Amino acid sequence: MSKILIDKAKDILKQFWGFDSFYQDQEQIITAILKGENTISLVPTGGGKSLCFQIPALIKDGTCLVISPLIALIEDQISRLKSLNIPAEGVHSGQDPKVQNEILYNFTSGHLKMLYISPERLQTETFRSFINEAKISFIAIDEAHCISQWGYDFRPEYRKISNIREIFPDIQMCAFTATANIRTLQDIKSYLGLGAYSLFRSSFLKQNIRFGIIHSESKLKILSLLIKEFQGSGIIYMRSRNGTEILSNKLNSLGYNTMFYHAGMTTEDRKYVQDKWLLNETRIIVSTTAFGMGIDKPDVRFVIHYDLPTSMEEFYQEAGRAGRDGKMSDSVIIYHNKDILNMKLRDIDSFPDIKNINTTYHNLIRFSNVNFRDQNEIKLSFDLANFVNKNRLPKLITVRSITELERYGFIAFNINPKHSQSKLKINLNDYEIDSLRSTDEIKFSILKTIIFNTNNIFAIKKPISENEISVQTGYDFSSIKKHLNEMADSGLIAYEPGNQNIQLIFKNHEDIHIDHNELEFRKKRLIRNFNTIKSYLEFKSCRQKYVLKYFDEKLKKKCGICDICLNSKEENYTQHELKYYSERIENMLSTGWAEMEDLIYFGTYLKRHKNKQMLKNFLKKGNFQILGNKILKEEQG
Repeated sequence: MSKILIDKAKDILKQFWGFDSFYQDQEQIITAILKGENTISLVPTGGGKSLCFQIPALIKDGTCLVISPLIALIEDQISRLKSLNIPAEGVHSGQDPKVQNEILYNFTSGHLKMLYISPERLQTETFRSFINEAKISFIAIDEAHCISQWGYDFRPEYRKISNIREIFPDIQMCAFTATANIRTLQDIKSYLGLGAYSLFRSSFLKQNIRFGIIHSESKLKILSLLIKEFQGSGIIYMRSRNGTEILSNKLNSLGYNTMFYHAGMTTEDRKYVQDKWLLNETRIIVSTTAFGMGIDKPDVRFVIHYDLPTSMEEFYQEAGRAGRDGKMSDSVIIYHNKDILNMKLRDIDSFPDIKNINTTYHNLIRFSNVNFRDQNEIKLSFDLANFVNKNRLPKLITVRSITELERYGFIAFNINPKHSQSKLKINLNDYEIDSLRSTDEIKFSILKTIIFNTNNIFAIKKPISENEISVQTGYDFSSIKKHLNEMADSGLIAYEPGNQNIQLIFKNHEDIHIDHNELEFRKKRLIRNFNTIKSYLEFKSCRQKYVLKYFDEKLKKKCGICDICLNSKEENYTQHELKYYSERIENMLSTGWAEMEDLIYFGTYLKRHKNKQMLKNFLKKGNFQILGNKILKEEQG
């Protein structure tokens, strides 16, 4: 029987996806699901995780219910399945209620093979009334690590998925994740109430990805050198939305073909950027972690972390988006010492305690002049930036406290991103701007900051962030707004203040109660994540050995392809290499000087040890002077 089913699975694989055979553990996982077993499958990024539940869904009777954490991920999966003429739909909060009702009707009528929903929707009475009338083949829990407090991106609602057993006591559950260690796997089993189950663990070893780390105070210079060196498509990851826009603009001004991507963009804009990249019309995406999940682009040649990842799980999942076609690719972290300090400040030092959260909540009520009376909830317009400046706590702690209040369900936000950013165009020339230095230092500082961070600002109106300007100049938010309005009134700039259109929703909780132990546990997890990333940066042996050990897998011998492994090899340069290298240095020094990093990272950053040897040899033979990070060629005679 199982052979007949797996033969059918292979036919479907060929018919819809065009592959002749399964990859790694796919066949074993699919066989177990078709036999009706509960499963936990640990399939690292690029291992074809989605096919492991999509193919059984097409074979088994009924509809497979897929639990997924992100709307963007749901939309991407549905779009791809529909393009293959597979009857699949997703229900999420961004849809019109009429569309949702039509999808749910098709679900209960048995017209769908897969229905994607969030874990939160699974708990609603409305959805449960529909599910009673449907025939469920099995439940696939995607990104199952979200169920564990030790897992990457913990989501409390994932722990309530097993409540569905109140309706379907014997329902088959199949959990999937790309990143989980032993503790996380134990939590998945426990909270899903799996009982007997089959565990599948694919190896975390990436035989075609060269892992590397570069410590430099000139990060943009190093980034530019790497982009020149690497071929093909790439992803550059950052932590902040505004940071992606600024870096993308800088890289474009240097002649690179990039676009930015983050969750603050409209669905249409995100799709436009994603499609341009998938079609290779855009070479590089500069993105927050919002990009990449569920996107299947096989020819990504490099992934660069320009900001430090928050955890080893996040790092490995994002790094695994390179080289899915099996060809050699690169994953590089670029950092300087300040990045480590900023990560600690942002993730650990600014993590709020219960007192911070309570203070922020009651200040929110006073700031918004809220009186609950008998109302279940109160909705009102909200100036987030103004509140952050007025709250009596450090800004980062205020923002984190607001995030915690939203996470625990005491407040919620509705945001229309179409109207979220201000726009500005400068009407002055360079001379007129410089003249402000002596007459109005604040306006001069504001304009210079905008010019530095924004491309083409003299030609057209470009998006700006008053918050970012405030951070970079040191002037408070209200002062920035005041001076921008004054310059607009004087005709110095064309300025359209952004209408963030943020709606704050207060739930009826005059007093809030938060589990102190749970909050402390999450802070300990952040400390662990920070220490793990810091240790990875400082590790002096094989990169992959460190990563695999973290995921409870042993690597018997070194990978041989990471920067540490390659630079530790006793590899002497040849005379031909020295001659070629010397000629290139002479060319670089033709203007009189060159930066040290240009010479050390010339050719490939993976062979920088060899470059250092050749550079020493070259410098011995000529008249050169080293000043800081520069090499100067001294004039003869």
